[in-house]
Amino acid sequence: MILDLKKIGSIVENSQALVEKIRSQTISLSDAANGVDAARNALSQAVAAAPGASVPVGFFDDAQKDLLAAIVDLKGQVADAEVAGDNALRGILLADLSNKFLALSATQNAIPGKILNLSAADVTQIGTLINAAKLDAAKRQQQAAVLAAAVSITQAALKIATSILA
Repeated sequence: MILDLKKIGSIVENSQALVEKIRSQTISLSDAANGVDAARNALSQAVAAAPGASVPVGFFDDAQKDLLAAIVDLKGQVADAEVAGDNALRGILLADLSNKFLALSATQNAIPGKILNLSAADVTQIGTLINAAKLDAAKRQQQAAVLAAAVSITQAALKIATSILA
């Protein structure tokens, strides 16, 4: 299995968009819960690895790595702007983030360019975040639970991205 860098970027983008829709209440709870389930399944399939496993990561060139690093950095800046209550800056950063995701999706994978060695702690953390996104029937009806699950998927995908960049 080759870990597809673009797929991880896509999961981060989609889960972040889902978080925004849940926060703004522009999506029904049922649709949001279904979106969380789909993202959790996609991330689980993309990163099926055992502790200590070596996973080849497909890179076309350094462009993908640079774009992923910029995405991880921008996600932090967006969070900081949100905490500071600076909605104008947050909007600008989200637009830049969208452009980075678009650029990443336009790149091509070729041969494995790196081997990602996931430590037992990394696999445990990623697994915990993915499992935290499981929604039972009761939680599917609670906006806070669905939002927390969507955030958990975003955090897990970002953990994988930062592991790739390390």
